[in-house]
Amino acid sequence: MSQNLSSQLEEYLPQQILKLVKGAGEKASELGLELYVVGGVVRDLLLGRANFDLDLVVEGEAMGT
Repeated sequence: MSQNLSSQLEEYLPQQILKLVKGAGEKASELGLELYVVGGVVRDLLLGRANFDLDLVVEGEAMGT
């Protein structure tokens, strides 16, 4: 199951953390990669609990060509 929670993340995350996540997403996009926020922070966002321990996953080649 995949769901876009970007608008909820923008409201949930403190501005400094949100800025880091957006910067990482922009860099991934420049490299032609997909970046996802995963793990406990997503669970806790849905449950309405504070948790700013971020796990990010990049989808793409592990080694450059």
